[in-house]
Amino acid sequence: MTSLDEALAPLRRHVDEIDARLLGLLNERAGTVAEIFRLKDAHGAPRFSASRTEAILARLDGMNPGPLTPAELHQLFEPLLQFFASQFRR
Repeated sequence: MTSLDEALAPLRRHVDEIDARLLGLLNERAGTVAEIFRLKDAHGAPRFSASRTEAILARLDGMNPGPLTPAELHQLFEPLLQFFASQFRR
């Protein structure tokens, strides 16, 4: 093993741990979105709300410490929000 490999190994393990946490959080979010859509369906409310999406992004912008820029944050979250909306369509 080279010195580079030795230096990278703990960082890669840390990334793997973060990925596992992200996976758990994404699955938790998917379950909650499914519950939201069930409630909206039961009340005849539309599933998608552009104002809610804008509010989510604005809230994330306000709490983002970086190093992601606001533009990068949006690049990451906009497809994620679209994905969740598309997965639970009627």
